[in-house]
Amino acid sequence: MRADIIPLLADHCKALILESFGVGGLPGGDDGALFAAVRDWCAAGRLAVFTTQVAHEGSDLAVYEVGRAAKALPGVLEARDMTPEAAAVKLMWALGQGGGREQVSRLFLTPVQFDIS
Repeated sequence: MRADIIPLLADHCKALILESFGVGGLPGGDDGALFAAVRDWCAAGRLAVFTTQVAHEGSDLAVYEVGRAAKALPGVLEARDMTPEAAAVKLMWALGQGGGREQVSRLFLTPVQFDIS
């Protein structure tokens, strides 16, 4: 995905789900255009949820430098061991409860039926 697509979503979306490389990487690292777009997205009060393309792996932003930099951004959440599909449904539910970024984050990170270990 090109980084310039993210700002186009700003008027239509409150959150993004990013299927990252491995357990939590972005192309270009923390100096790249995609990282900058996510940083700007979160700085505007939105959420960015990182999940992984790797089956049976789970996300862990602490593994790589770019992941650690992303995790430090306000509004970045990890899907951890949720599948991208489970993360999407849980995020939609959390956003539907109303409230701000903090409440949505809390709801998303609260385990429901062992979705997050």
